[in-house]
Amino acid sequence: MNLKDAILSCIDSIKPIKEIKKVDLFSCINEILAKDIVALKNNPSFDNSALDGYCVKNSTSKKTLKVIGEIFAGDKKDYKLISKDECYKIATGAKIATGADTIIKFEDVEFKDNMISFEKMPKIFEGVRKKAEDIKVGDILLKAGKKLTPADTMILASQGIFEVEVYKRPKVALFSNGNELKEPWQSSDDDEIYNSNAFGIYSILKQNGFGVHYKGILKDDYKSLKCGIKEALNDFKVIITSAGAGHSEADFMSKVAKELGFKEIYSFINIKPGKPTKCFINEDKIFFILPGNPLASFLMCYLNVLVILKYISSDKNFYHNKIRAKLDKDLKIKKTRQEMVIGNFKNGVFYPFKNFSSSVVGILSSVNAIFLLTKDCSKDEEIEIVLL
Repeated sequence: MNLKDAILSCIDSIKPIKEIKKVDLFSCINEILAKDIVALKNNPSFDNSALDGYCVKNSTSKKTLKVIGEIFAGDKKDYKLISKDECYKIATGAKIATGADTIIKFEDVEFKDNMISFEKMPKIFEGVRKKAEDIKVGDILLKAGKKLTPADTMILASQGIFEVEVYKRPKVALFSNGNELKEPWQSSDDDEIYNSNAFGIYSILKQNGFGVHYKGILKDDYKSLKCGIKEALNDFKVIITSAGAGHSEADFMSKVAKELGFKEIYSFINIKPGKPTKCFINEDKIFFILPGNPLASFLMCYLNVLVILKYISSDKNFYHNKIRAKLDKDLKIKKTRQEMVIGNFKNGVFYPFKNFSSSVVGILSSVNAIFLLTKDCSKDEEIEIVLL
């Protein structure tokens, strides 16, 4: 089973969460919109000036006009321009006088004795922001399933919308597994390993808006594993562990999952690194077992787990966007499996990192893209990559 088939098999086995909650504009970033947002107000809501200047009738043939008043931003009074020989001084954002259709910039006129003179009339509607030219009442501004961004908060605020309905995301319980592990705040000898996996996984999910709760290290003991996972299932829809995904006698995770009522969706993915990745589902709960090797754990969380969690959160863009790039060098595939090639994308070119193992972490901060190699590829060939 390749990576895409693994994702699809999981998607086919579980439904998106459709529970809804309300959030305000201060806390809506990265949330998934549950309902379309329809414009309630035109933007602009009236014809207004895009700059400081003078509002005039474009059809006038005169090059000298009388200034009959001044219009400020926020002034609700209705002004009328009846004569072609007259104009209003106007501030940026101010309502344009009825009858006016063009703005002449301050710097393009000479002002003397309450009169302005100019050499050339701008084009009609120059400097005018027309009513509803940006947003019209009834327009669909944001569609359900969209992940909300800072720009979206401005759109919502411009409509006087302070609260929106969004889909609830699944709560995630994160464990690490291994007798050899120590936490970063603990001391470690040369026979022990600091637990880096949990923090990479945690950060990927947290950055994408998921509520992740780190539950600590589970020892390689069947009873301890089962007890820890069973307890977490009371409060969490998603369980993620790293390590315990292989086939040694001490790898109890699959047995624990099955005894807790989970159905195996896939026991491995035909990819390097990351083959031991497993997924189990029990109704609306998901149990992911990620590899113990740090790089494999990190990449499979990003390419596999994150995609599935975005899907069940009703994110319509749950797949990672791919971009086109030219390959910097020949790449040959060694076996009939997908191979993850990490590297750097710069100026339209993907530069593969030469050699790496699934246990390294030092190179992660110096790469920014992933290429899934499925066949031999040649230098300068156009490929699709995923940005990290």
